[in-house]
Amino acid sequence: MYQSLLGIFLALFFLSGCHHAPVPPDVSLEAQLRAVPNTNADEAARLAHEAHTYAQVLKARYGATSVPRLHNLWVNLGVKDRGLCWHYAHDLFWHVRSLELKSYESIIVVANLGSYWTEHSAVVVTCKGCGIIQGVVLDAWRSPEGLFYTPVTKDPSYTWERR
Repeated sequence: MYQSLLGIFLALFFLSGCHHAPVPPDVSLEAQLRAVPNTNADEAARLAHEAHTYAQVLKARYGATSVPRLHNLWVNLGVKDRGLCWHYAHDLFWHVRSLELKSYESIIVVANLGSYWTEHSAVVVTCKGCGIIQGVVLDAWRSPEGLFYTPVTKDPSYTWERR
């Protein structure tokens, strides 16, 4: 009986949605945001600070004390209310939008759309009127330590599209 329960638990854990493969960034978020064309350096600094800070706020609010996949399992089992990748993406999107930045816009993006087990959501910040390809991915779900970020074109795990 315990072997069956363990097997079910392990299956749920590994199939709990969203893929987790963080790679530490080699350049600061502020520097990556400054590299986005037609943007403001002061806004890049403010946005970088806010994104890092708000990712920590969300992790605390969701009670995310474990690796993301395990947290997904708790949410899917009803033990936790929020903390799936799309929760992070939507909450971070609205926070960035509330900053009323003049040179940046935020866009919710998705990878592997329609695949229940591998679909993943995040936010891309890019220059006003630009496509996501010029932007930077902000993913508060992917890393248990804090905010994962990378230029869209250098994301090692996902090919993004506008949600």
